[in-house]
Amino acid sequence: MTPKEPVQLLDAKDVLPALAEDIHQEPHIKLWCYTVEPNFFERTFLRGRDGMRTSVILDYRQRARLNQFFNTHPGLEIRHWQRNRTQHDKTIICAYTRVVWITTSNLHRGSFMLANNRALRITVDSVFTKCLTQFNDQWKISELVEEAPHQ
Repeated sequence: MTPKEPVQLLDAKDVLPALAEDIHQEPHIKLWCYTVEPNFFERTFLRGRDGMRTSVILDYRQRARLNQFFNTHPGLEIRHWQRNRTQHDKTIICAYTRVVWITTSNLHRGSFMLANNRALRITVDSVFTKCLTQFNDQWKISELVEEAPHQ
């Protein structure tokens, strides 16, 4: 991976190492995700990032998937998308380092390790600004997830 390229298309085998490098340098990750595997999410987005923030907008049906981490990762904030729509995006924003990842992978180990998915790593300022603005706008209208919903 050449850091000077403003847009990089990474093949499946290269995505996780490059993403991990960006994530561990980033004090505030903001991400949209549809489905999420809790153990993979913790290893990839929370572990080794003590004192840093991770803001997640999940699909409504996935809203309780990460609740187990509220007590162990105080920088984790989770909101869920509207009940009548599907939040299907898989975009990761590194808010301070100004990097955007757009991926075809759901946040599962198999999506990154076993499937033929790929990702774009983008450092184009206009794309970063648009994604960050959209995330912040959707964050405001999404609903807070604080504890496991009672079903």
